[in-house]
Amino acid sequence: MQALLLSCLLAAASAVSLYYEDDVIPREPPIPVPPRIMKANDKLIMVQVVWRHGDRAPVMTYPTDEHGEEAWPNGWGELTAVGEFQLGMRQQYALGRVLHKRYINSSDPLISRRYNSKQVGIWEIYGERCR
Repeated sequence: MQALLLSCLLAAASAVSLYYEDDVIPREPPIPVPPRIMKANDKLIMVQVVWRHGDRAPVMTYPTDEHGEEAWPNGWGELTAVGEFQLGMRQQYALGRVLHKRYINSSDPLISRRYNSKQVGIWEIYGERCR
């Protein structure tokens, strides 16, 4: 049986016109990738998903900025989480829903519904935004 290795690259894109999942996740990648149609004997055996953080607060301000540090309760450069600036958290939540629907809650799930550390590996770069 032929095995299929699927790699997905999901990256934040600021200028993508088609959105779903509460309008925060792009429907299509910024660079179109032609779909690979699975053949009858193909079996999905692994998925690699790579993404960066969601929308963040600025890392610093400028002298006439209307929004001081108090507008960013998580701090400079951190994921936006509250009030009108909650896009970053919404993006990450929506991404989780998309991945769950596609690889767990599907007719042929790739991994079990219950977390299993032998099925899922997560790596991060050390930093507050990655926790």
